[in-house]
Amino acid sequence: INPLVFFIALPLYILVMLIGAFNLYLFIKKIDDKIKLKEITKYSFMGWSLGIYLPSKTGEFSLALFLKKYKMSIGKTTAAILIDLLITIFVLGILGLLGILKLTNIEIMDLLMLFLIFIITILIIYILIMSNKIRNLIKKYILRRHSKVFSGFRHMIKVILTDKKVIFINATLTLTKFVVFVIKGSVQKVF
Repeated sequence: INPLVFFIALPLYILVMLIGAFNLYLFIKKIDDKIKLKEITKYSFMGWSLGIYLPSKTGEFSLALFLKKYKMSIGKTTAAILIDLLITIFVLGILGLLGILKLTNIEIMDLLMLFLIFIITILIIYILIMSNKIRNLIKKYILRRHSKVFSGFRHMIKVILTDKKVIFINATLTLTKFVVFVIKGSVQKVF
C-alpha cells in the first residue's frame, strides 16, 4: 500500500466516524442533555469495533449498553440509534435512486415507481414501530419478561421525530459522511 493513501484516508475515515458519533449525540442529547460528545464518540468507536465482528452491524446497538452506566434507558437509547439508522437508510436509498438514474437508461416512470416503493417501505417501517398492536405482540411473544428493559422506546421515537431541525441536521451530516466516503475511495484509487 502506498503510505500516502494511509495518511490521507485515515483522517477521512476518522472524520466519517466523528460525524456518525455527532449524529448519535444529537439524538441521545434528547435523553440526557448532560452527556458529553466525547463519551458518545468513545462508545461509538467501541460499537463500530464490535460491529465488525457481530452479524449485520449490530455493534451500533451496543451503545445502548455502554450508556446504561449513565442511567440512560436502554429503550430510549435504542430508539435514538434506530432513528439514526433509519435516516441513514433513507439517505442511502435516495442516493441509490439517483445512482440508478445516472447509471442506467431507466424510464422516469420506473424511477418514480421505485421511489414510491421506497417511500411506502419507510412508511410501513414507521407504522410498525408506532403501532400499539405490533408493539404488544413484540412485548408478548419476543421480549416477554424483558420488555421493561425497553420502556421509553416509543416515547423517545416520538420526541426525536418531532424535532425536524435535528432530523434535518442528522440527514445532512449523513449525506456529508457518504461524500467523505466517496472522497476517501477516490483517494485510494488515485494512489
